[in-house]
Amino acid sequence: MKQALYTLALFLSATNFVFAECIFHRPIEIRELSIGNLLTWSTSTEHGNKKFYVEKSTDGVTFEEVGELDGAGDSQVITDYRFLDLKIGADEAFYRLKMVDASEYESITHTIFFNRENANNYVFRSMSSPTTDSHFTIVMDSKVEGKLRYRVVNQKNNVILSKSRYVSPGEHLISVNLTEFGLGSYKLQTFLNNEKEEVNIRRVKTESLPNIQYVIK
Repeated sequence: MKQALYTLALFLSATNFVFAECIFHRPIEIRELSIGNLLTWSTSTEHGNKKFYVEKSTDGVTFEEVGELDGAGDSQVITDYRFLDLKIGADEAFYRLKMVDASEYESITHTIFFNRENANNYVFRSMSSPTTDSHFTIVMDSKVEGKLRYRVVNQKNNVILSKSRYVSPGEHLISVNLTEFGLGSYKLQTFLNNEKEEVNIRRVKTESLPNIQYVIK
């Protein structure tokens, strides 16, 4: 089964995906294989791109490197990349790419969510960095229609934001403004037809933000 996880750029009908050092010809796609998760992407332009590091997380906040590929350096042609993650572990996983240039300057992409053989009525597809100073955005894919409720809870499990909206089958964007919340860790919880999903969010000072080359807005 193949699942393609797209950035918000697809919603805007963009044809190229621009990062500081790379122009992405094709965004990251993930295909489920019996032996692991196959990640593929391609670039049309690279400037001083030394390495791609594939990073993986089980909670969307703490990532670890699971593989690396050599970048094309300086290139003006389409370059395809493939990485097979054999360490499947849990059925749910978060992935992102870290790019390192010749000067060892690091930057990361948006985060994408992958769920193996998911039978739920809705799943998360991609999201902005869960470490943020202001906004957090997530793309969900619903297989059903119904009333979607979502809320933000703090570490004491107190609800500090609660909203709802009607959704139809397809992809939907959820955006949460965290500027009125204090610094610290939170959870975004979503509910649809008696199903629940949640992701971890962390609000930090602006100077503590990771260098993100593509943000879903």
